[in-house]
Amino acid sequence: MFDGDEDTIISRVGVTLRRSVSRKGLNSFEELRKYVKDGGDMAKEISNILQERSDLDASYAKGLSKLAAKMMKVSRESSGTIAAAWQAVGSEMEAESELHKTLAVSLSEDLVKPFRHVIETQHRTRKAVEVTVDKTARSLAEWRAAQAKAKKQCYMCARDNEKMQDVGFGDSRHGRLRTLSEKETVKLGLKRRKSEEALRKADVEYYAYCVRAERARLDWEAATNRGSRCFQAMEEERLTQMRDVASQYLSVVKNLGPKLVQSADRLNIPIACCSIDSDLQTVVSLRSAGSNVSEQLLPDFYAEHMSNVMNRDRRKETLEKCLNLICGDIEREKRAKTGVENLSRALQENPNFGTDE
Repeated sequence: MFDGDEDTIISRVGVTLRRSVSRKGLNSFEELRKYVKDGGDMAKEISNILQERSDLDASYAKGLSKLAAKMMKVSRESSGTIAAAWQAVGSEMEAESELHKTLAVSLSEDLVKPFRHVIETQHRTRKAVEVTVDKTARSLAEWRAAQAKAKKQCYMCARDNEKMQDVGFGDSRHGRLRTLSEKETVKLGLKRRKSEEALRKADVEYYAYCVRAERARLDWEAATNRGSRCFQAMEEERLTQMRDVASQYLSVVKNLGPKLVQSADRLNIPIACCSIDSDLQTVVSLRSAGSNVSEQLLPDFYAEHMSNVMNRDRRKETLEKCLNLICGDIEREKRAKTGVENLSRALQENPNFGTDE
């Protein structure tokens, strides 16, 4: 049987998996997730700052000075042309000395509300992606643990079977053979068949766990790829929204009157220089930093290793069984693929296929 607590085994395999996967892709996904989260936090802070400005309209001179300091702080924590535009906004907030009452209404209704709606929607989407990726990662760790457990059991059954098959034959290498009685021979034959059946079941179970673990790995890989694409689309949407909010802010400030014209003009250059393509390069570079793939583990049967002690004929028979198991699986997958291709071809040729009845 398997030594140790099963939860401890799953934990150890999960740690090993995370270390292996981190080197080949998970680390890049985590960096992308952190980058998108930081961007969302920045957008949330900016929306809060704009709302605070609207609330502080009555005491504009004092309140706006504090708000400008917060704006500069939050915008300095991010890089890019859009973040630089918001730094310029913070600087101009400090230079402003008056604010009309309509400014508060315009900021609250035209900028903050739609901006917060986008932020909240993206937050829910990001959480959903993270839950999906984490779920597939846990599933992969659990199946890898089960695979390791099945492998150990498979090897143990193979060793036991080898010992059982050699019982009664003595040491053939030294020419010492033991003669068994008829009763002992019958009893030994039953034990051998039982041992062979246990080995066959262990081999099939181990192979099944290998296949299921590989499917879990593919599920995790697909989830991280979908998550990466979703995060990039979210980042583009966020940057677009932040650029639009900055442009709307510029328009509102310009409408306040001659006293704010000079301050507003100083915002033209940094906001006009906002480049979503330029800022998205960070996301693109994070996505391309490493592929979201993990190490592929193929079935590794006892009989494959020539260093393992095993009868030559039984080794050949075992390998043939393993080969037949794999070939049968390949044939089923080919038939399934052919069926899907035929169905796709039929649907392309006849869109109403299958709806006649």
